Amino acid sequence: MWLIAPLSALISMLVGGYFYLYVKKQDSGTEKMQEISSAIREGARVSMKREYTTLAIFVTIVAILLLIFLPPIWQTAEPLRNAELPMAYVFGSFCMHALLD
Repeated sequence: MWLIAPLSALISMLVGGYFYLYVKKQDSGTEKMQEISSAIREGARVSMKREYTTLAIFVTIVAILLLIFLPPIWQTAEPLRNAELPMAYVFGSFCMHALLD
């Protein structure tokens, strides 16, 4: 019974790989279609760069707030222990970025 999840994950990865290869083998279209595709790709890169810049600013601000207030830095005997939560938050944000990129 416990094999269902790993097997379905493996099958999903194989099917995804098949579809990826199938799409990559297809003709890329006329010159005009390729030009439109390049414009879309460039626009997507610019949009993602802006999104990641905004996200980096947000993550930095939230990490600083977590460092100061959870638990309050003025009430802890070991202020360096406060760095664990913000570091975990930043690491999680980085991992999400890596996953989506």
